[in-house]
Amino acid sequence: MEEKMQRSLVRTAAAALLILGAGSGVAIAQSPGGGPGCPGAGGPGAMLLQQFDTNGDGKISKEEFDAGHAKMFVTIDTNKDGVLSVEELAQFPQVMQVLRTQQAFAAMDKNNDGIISKEEFIQFSQARAAERSQQKFARIDTNSDGSISREEFANASAARFAARDMNDDALAGDEIGCGRGGGPRKGPAAPPR
Repeated sequence: MEEKMQRSLVRTAAAALLILGAGSGVAIAQSPGGGPGCPGAGGPGAMLLQQFDTNGDGKISKEEFDAGHAKMFVTIDTNKDGVLSVEELAQFPQVMQVLRTQQAFAAMDKNNDGIISKEEFIQFSQARAAERSQQKFARIDTNSDGSISREEFANASAARFAARDMNDDALAGDEIGCGRGGGPRKGPAAPPR
């Protein structure tokens, strides 16, 4: 039984690493979107982008991808023997959570004093909100003229509705929450609210 569980764990971890490595020859770009069950930011792709996009251009080049995987291997190989054991692979999710927490803390602690002050927290939150607002504006301003016309606004609204209306009748149940951490979304991600 234990051997079967170990084989299953190794297969799962190998599949995860293969999935991460499958597109290594192609740049992975950031895409807008919702939460769980909705494609776009907030899922594994967004986490990959955050971890691997070292130059901050919103894309992962082959070089960034390869460097990210090399760093990931070193992180998972906790006993530093150059190979990944079943035990090390089993700890991978916890290791990654610790790293994400450390990175988030470091991003907020601007003066590196080991404490996030109220001011640092507010500045970080405002900067993220401003960045998201700029991205949303750019997606809605389809002609890139620096303003949103009534037509662009209406088109964005219609696209959001259509992307959430899974059965082309009306929004109901899981369809309502999509984009706010709720249900599924069909088709390409719609411009955000």
